[in-house]
Amino acid sequence: ECSTTESSDDIEKQEVEEVSEEDEISYYDTRDYFTEPSFSCGSKGTLDQVKMSGEAVRQCIDMENSHVETMIYDDYGYPQVSRRKKLPDPVEKEKGVSLWSMIKDNVGKDLTRVCLPVFFNEPISSLQKCFEDLEYSYLLDRAYEHGKKGNSLLRALNVAAFAVSGYASSEGRHCKPFNPLLGETYEADFPDKGLRFFSEKVSHHPTVVACHCEGRGWRFWADSNIHSKFWGRSIQLDPVGVLTLEFDDGEIFQWSKVTTTIYNLILGKLYCDHHGNMEIRGNRQYSCKLKFKEQTILDRNPRQVRGSTSTL
Repeated sequence: ECSTTESSDDIEKQEVEEVSEEDEISYYDTRDYFTEPSFSCGSKGTLDQVKMSGEAVRQCIDMENSHVETMIYDDYGYPQVSRRKKLPDPVEKEKGVSLWSMIKDNVGKDLTRVCLPVFFNEPISSLQKCFEDLEYSYLLDRAYEHGKKGNSLLRALNVAAFAVSGYASSEGRHCKPFNPLLGETYEADFPDKGLRFFSEKVSHHPTVVACHCEGRGWRFWADSNIHSKFWGRSIQLDPVGVLTLEFDDGEIFQWSKVTTTIYNLILGKLYCDHHGNMEIRGNRQYSCKLKFKEQTILDRNPRQVRGSTSTL
């Protein structure tokens, strides 16, 4: 006997097909959404919910144009960026740790391999600290312009001023930077100054950091290593490495940094002193010799630097 009614399985399949056809997802072209004026000013909602008149669209465009016009640009066409001038205050107060108890057994030795508490570090690495030497890079921009005008003496003087300016950031900073990992890098890009800087730790023992910087008409590169000795009441830091500056016209200057000593580690107020002779050697007409006078107790005018230029 045959039945004209459909089986229950066939009915279920038919119902599923009808439901799937009704619930089929509709796809829309994204260009229809983003070209509508309702989304040009950051408004929310669907096209059916939000409608903007032509006048509102014009007001939004005028606001955007006025924002662009208020941006300030320098002479080279780069936007002037406002940057912070100091780090935020620490949340927790540093714990008092006796430095003497840490390094009393290392008098006369190199402290680069001595592990010190984190409280003796400042919140930057050695890679970042290398970039502080470029804080007054406008002196090199001036030196480049003077050289283009044929004034080699003013170029040499500006290079000498730049070599001294690298010590300006050491005032009141007696902590050491963190030691980066081998192969760690740091990159800085300052379009408003025309600077691009890159540094990398290339050796672990001894610790050697190499850096390279490009500016407006000049290139700067250096490798730095520090030999430190502890003398009981003071720590002596002897930089090892050569700093090289090359202008686009081929003139090159090279120099090395002077000795830095940190005094009053046990008693008294900590202070940092840079002393020694610095010779800035040029490959053309002028070279410079600078003398960083060592500070004494009777000095009323500490941190004196005297220099002279000589022709080759």
